Amino acid sequence: MKQLIYIAFFVFFVSGLNAQNYIGLHKSEIKKRMKTEFPKYGFDKEIDNGNKSFVKYVRGIVYPETLLFVLWDTGKCRYILHMYEDPSKLNKIRKQFNENYEKLQENKWLMKENDQYYEISIEEREYFFSVITRKHELE
Repeated sequence: MKQLIYIAFFVFFVSGLNAQNYIGLHKSEIKKRMKTEFPKYGFDKEIDNGNKSFVKYVRGIVYPETLLFVLWDTGKCRYILHMYEDPSKLNKIRKQFNENYEKLQENKWLMKENDQYYEISIEEREYFFSVITRKHELE
């Protein structure tokens, strides 16, 4: 039962984040939505440095999850980086992506939401992994 709840939350969060069009939203709108739509993620900080700007949210202590909304210099979201420090979640997430999205290549999927295509990729590091979601430009 606990695993079902986790999977339901994960599908809602990953799909919901894109379906709600956070990519392209201004940082003020992201902050407003995060408070109500994902209250378990606490605002951590905002760095405003041109095209290297981001808004950061964190959830959890033992195995924290970090959400970075990477911004254009206009303050609008370029892409979303979701970092997991719990390696046990990697296979569950990969399986979920394989079942729900078109696989482009190893650790890369294509998702379509509201007539917009998004590329989802997983980057693995030694102690954590990241799920990166960005708009996908069709060739």
